[in-house]
Amino acid sequence: MLLHIGENQFLNADRLVLILNTDVISRQDTQTSLKPSGGQFKKISNNRTKSIVVQDDNQVFESPIDSLTLYKRDDVLLFFRKEEEISS
Repeated sequence: MLLHIGENQFLNADRLVLILNTDVISRQDTQTSLKPSGGQFKKISNNRTKSIVVQDDNQVFESPIDSLTLYKRDDVLLFFRKEEEISS
């Protein structure tokens, strides 16, 4: 299933590794450092970045959608996948 992360960008939900809230990782007391292997974050929109999304192929996306909203969307996708398994 696909997860909409902003503008016209969709990611395969099965390949998601991490969804981070930018407010949390930008705090001074957080010792988090992200460096994508390709060297660049892929910015989805000109709007303010609200979350960072990491895929299993080390692609890192800056999303204008809040991390909790993305998490809820992914949770809905998980529900639909379980429903499909039950009906199969």
